[in-house]
Amino acid sequence: MHTRGKTFLAAIASYVIGLVVCGTLLGVRNLYAGEPPRVSGERVTGTVQVGACDRVGPASAAGFGYWWYCEITVTLPDGRAVAAVVGPSVVTPDDRGRPPALVGYCSRTEPDDCSFTREGRNLFLGLLGWFAMLLSLAALVCTAFVGGTALLIALLGPARVERWFGRRSPEAAQTPPPAEPSPDDSPYEPLGALPPGTGSLRIRFWYPEPATQVYQQARPRLSVDATDLDVLNWSTHRFPLAPGPRRMEVSAVLPEGAVFGTVTETVTVLDGVETVVDYEAPANLTSSGVLRVGAAQDDAGTASVGDWKTNGRFLLAVAALNVGLCWLLSILR
Repeated sequence: MHTRGKTFLAAIASYVIGLVVCGTLLGVRNLYAGEPPRVSGERVTGTVQVGACDRVGPASAAGFGYWWYCEITVTLPDGRAVAAVVGPSVVTPDDRGRPPALVGYCSRTEPDDCSFTREGRNLFLGLLGWFAMLLSLAALVCTAFVGGTALLIALLGPARVERWFGRRSPEAAQTPPPAEPSPDDSPYEPLGALPPGTGSLRIRFWYPEPATQVYQQARPRLSVDATDLDVLNWSTHRFPLAPGPRRMEVSAVLPEGAVFGTVTETVTVLDGVETVVDYEAPANLTSSGVLRVGAAQDDAGTASVGDWKTNGRFLLAVAALNVGLCWLLSILR
């Protein structure tokens, strides 16, 4: 299956799992209709008249389950009548014949701005409800980030995400690449723009100058997913590879067949992007080499490192995508 298709399915799965977790936590929170442990405002009680009620469920902003939202009018001890809508299931249509005792917390600056719950306070259940609410908010934020990230990559493709939101780290900007030890240029021509569903690996083989005499007699060897690739000399090589994680093993081989400087690492080849890797052979032949995964290059040849997930522009794009998705769903309802 296409990489972007898999990412789209991952986005849907992230949203579904996240919303299930949020809905479950909110449902647990709303099982307790008593007074919360601590609420700001003036505490009042009064006589309740239950008006029209609407039933929501099985999935709503109140979580999983069926809940009643009812219009009420509360007559306070000072004679004022305050109208409000309460839910979920603080009152039900069955309470019209036997109005329950409700307690309200009213704003000190706007006395008619009140919220009402059932009378009675259970500290443990109240704290449990607040804890479930905080967990649901945390799950919602994680769902928005993970699902939005996957959806944005599915819509734009990894190459555009890297190109539009990538940024060069200070370390990458300050550290110059090592000089080519061989005057020979790459035996492969630079690749053009890569179509979606394809990737490219550009790997440069080089050795430290003190060991030049040894490495002039040796040649590099590259194996990708247990398959040897054709490496001609100590220079830059390009190989078209399918996107995804690739197990790479790089070493140096002497004419008599001795292998040294072996290093093994998993490198992810990006979709539509040329992935850049450097192999540095060891100065000490008893040591392993070093494999560095550098900046991926887009089709314009501009390097960027994969720290776009911490980029403010990327986070803003993910937030905007989630807001747009919520707006679209509200229209389709």
